[in-house]
Amino acid sequence: METKTLRAFFKLLCKSLLVMLPLLILQIYLRSCQLAYSDNEVPYYNWVKKLKGNGFDVVIIGDSTCNAAYLPNILGENVVNISLGGVTPIENYHLFQNYIKNNKKPKVCYISYADMHLQQIDYFYSRVLYSHILTFSQEAEILRQAQKFNETLILVDNWKEKWISTFLYSPAVYQPALMASSFAERLEHNRHMYHNAEIHLGSYISRENGESWGVKPYTKNDFIVKPLFEFYYNRLIELCMQEGITVRLVKLPVSPPVTHSQKYKDEFNAFYASLCSNYPRLTLDWFQDEFDQHDFADWHHMNLVGATRFSQLIRERYHQDFSDAPKSQRTKEGLEDYLDISSSPELKEYLNQQLQSR
Repeated sequence: METKTLRAFFKLLCKSLLVMLPLLILQIYLRSCQLAYSDNEVPYYNWVKKLKGNGFDVVIIGDSTCNAAYLPNILGENVVNISLGGVTPIENYHLFQNYIKNNKKPKVCYISYADMHLQQIDYFYSRVLYSHILTFSQEAEILRQAQKFNETLILVDNWKEKWISTFLYSPAVYQPALMASSFAERLEHNRHMYHNAEIHLGSYISRENGESWGVKPYTKNDFIVKPLFEFYYNRLIELCMQEGITVRLVKLPVSPPVTHSQKYKDEFNAFYASLCSNYPRLTLDWFQDEFDQHDFADWHHMNLVGATRFSQLIRERYHQDFSDAPKSQRTKEGLEDYLDISSSPELKEYLNQQLQSR
């Protein structure tokens, strides 16, 4: 009787394992083959996550406008841009924690955000959690702080279920990408995107020639920083200060049809005056006058022409931050890529000069 019972048990166990095997294989696939199925900007998130053992002196931190503006291929061999589309100071605090844990501590950090990302968090679930760029404890910390500050943009309906199901790689979360992807095509596309991040040291958004002539004029009347965003903005700056890293805050230009009211300027100046009084070693810059609609793909993302001009200006203003070392093969490949996609004769001439210089 005991032998029959044991056989029945093992038979049931084998059947259960066979039933679970496809799910187990799917789990392994989802965890280890992100580039084969992921869509959107996940390859770039993946590239930043995998940065290890590097010795860059200058790190660029911010959102998509920041990613578009700073070109390491133009700035120098000692620069990396770990800005990502859709992120805010909330995620960047933890991303920079991970960066300095896995790489040599930089000497300087440039930090730039569009105004919206000091009050809105657009992609916390669909990109940040989805890409697993943060650790479980970092995700939990953000959610605890969101509860403390009652930040409903993070505490969405069913946020606990969304968080846990994404962390556990639930097929329900990843099914849309899986269904839409063709393994070979999606993998090839994402490998190309990943390669672009590699040759441009993280910068990817300004790889275009579009110009912002369709932007309608409007005036920004309010400068708002929500409490949770301010809390993490301060934590990011404090982390840099504790590590002896120079912090340069830069407000990026916008396309000229967009203007700022006096009320906006007063609120902006009051916020940053308070910030600079708490951290006297900060530098603060607001670029605007040197740019026009030729420099932007939309009202606030620079195109390749604008990003090159901006990077030149930053390098001139803070020349002591940037290396004059000979260009690496990676940088030359990045410049050649820019040369291939550029439609501006002036930019082509400049890029050719850069390629011919040491």
